Amino acid sequence: MSIMQAAAHIVLSSGIECANTNAIAKRAGVSIGTLYQYYTDKDEIVADLLTEIVEKRQGRIRSALDMKVLTGSVSDSVSRVVDAILDSENEQDSHLEVLLLPLVFRLGSEKKVVATTEAMEGFLKPVLKALMVVSNPKLLKRDLDTVIFVLIHAIRGVFLGLCLPGAKGISKKKLKDELNHLILHYLNYKTGHS
Repeated sequence: MSIMQAAAHIVLSSGIECANTNAIAKRAGVSIGTLYQYYTDKDEIVADLLTEIVEKRQGRIRSALDMKVLTGSVSDSVSRVVDAILDSENEQDSHLEVLLLPLVFRLGSEKKVVATTEAMEGFLKPVLKALMVVSNPKLLKRDLDTVIFVLIHAIRGVFLGLCLPGAKGISKKKLKDELNHLILHYLNYKTGHS
């Protein structure tokens, strides 16, 4: 078992407080010295776990932004991107992310996660801008950089909200429906406003 798999297993089965370097090394079947050859502390392991999950989501988002975005309806495109953001290949990744995300920022090990996220935003901004202009030329009257900023951070805020205890029991399907509704209305696809 790899160090990352061992850390994920411990976090999911026993909680983040039990995921110390000694426990991770033992579960991985390596010496603590071997673990320290790869990681200086638990924070780095947590950051790598979260970065891996974020990179998987980014791959799904890139796939959702294929040529169908230009030929399909805006509603379908938004729905595909929302699905890519909220769905994962396995529930373990989703659960891990909810547990680890608040911790990464509290521990100060966010640089790698932030760099990965910023790289994705660098990819997304021009793609979203082009999609919006092609599909709704009225949006040219608005500051597209600000529109994109609001969209990205509104979605991020919803996602971060899922990490809070009050989010338990929220239906993923209903959450997706509301995000689709929010985005489409904000971009004036369903409203009569310009």
